Amino acid sequence: MPPDDLRFAGRAKLWLQDRLNFAGATWTGRLDLDAVDSGLHDLAARQVDPWKASPFNRATLDETFDALNRAHANIFVFDIRSGAITVRPKGLVDETPLIAMQMPQFQARVRRYRALLQAALAAARLKLDLSLAIDVNDHPLGQSDVPVFAFQNTAQSNAILLPDIDFLNWNWYLRQTDRVPYDAKAIRAVFAGSSSGQLHDVEDILNPTNPRLIAAAHFVCHPHIDFRISEIVQCTDAAKALLERQPYFKPRLGWPEQWQNRFILSLDGNGATCSRVALGLKSNSALVKYASPFDLFYFPKLCAGADFLEVTGETEIETIVDRELSAPGHHRDIAEAGRRFYQLYLGRRPLIAYTALLLRAYHAAL
Repeated sequence: MPPDDLRFAGRAKLWLQDRLNFAGATWTGRLDLDAVDSGLHDLAARQVDPWKASPFNRATLDETFDALNRAHANIFVFDIRSGAITVRPKGLVDETPLIAMQMPQFQARVRRYRALLQAALAAARLKLDLSLAIDVNDHPLGQSDVPVFAFQNTAQSNAILLPDIDFLNWNWYLRQTDRVPYDAKAIRAVFAGSSSGQLHDVEDILNPTNPRLIAAAHFVCHPHIDFRISEIVQCTDAAKALLERQPYFKPRLGWPEQWQNRFILSLDGNGATCSRVALGLKSNSALVKYASPFDLFYFPKLCAGADFLEVTGETEIETIVDRELSAPGHHRDIAEAGRRFYQLYLGRRPLIAYTALLLRAYHAAL
């Protein structure tokens, strides 16, 4: 298929996906923001409070947003006026091949975030007049002198965090339901994901620094831990061919198959594993999450040792599984707490409430 046809097909696919998912981003009920869980208030305040000490002149801020919109393919400016949301046109002159490849995904994320913001305004009956800049890339640009929204942070970024994009990509995870009780699951741990991370050429496989490849090689033939690479991305053809010959490269596992196990493993790729963390918490399994430099909006409320199990290396996972083998049910409380956390903070209603609280707090801080 010619490149132009491929680009059109990709955009058509994203458009169709949005049409199916937007129903999940529409909220027709009412939200009393003062009555929602105090933890959601805390999370919204945590994002906005650092900016209260730096009040901005709105005209100057607007000019800065225009400059960001022109300079960066991944930053878009949303204008909220009388309950309606518009997105300022992009006027990028220098469209590199990489930007051309990324732009359909960026535009899809813009549509989804617009739907989320619209749902939050409608649910909370907010009448706001403001503009905000949203960085829709996996990694926000870094420290900024003006408030920019994004969905994940590192220590190098001061972005205001929205719910991550996978909640909208997956239609709030409404159809992903684990029906296997904890005690009916195999005492095994599972990870099935892509090779994303530090990978480019053959040398990166022979002497890996990619944490996922290191873990996958460590657990080859382990009787109780299935750590597989099922998709190869971001590497040369030679590296891809070599990776396909590795014993840990195996077919994909769907979520119903992964939920047959008591432990869901999460290990960062290019960024936080947004969907794996969310679905691990939502499931009847216990989430085992490698320590991460990435921050999602709800991580400050997520308690290691209570809501999930945090590890820093492969031997710690083996210890967790061995403990469960010797005392079945030992980690059941972790699975139950994770599921309660999901219901409290990550269901559709609390996510829309958090977004509305964030918009209200941001408006008050300007």
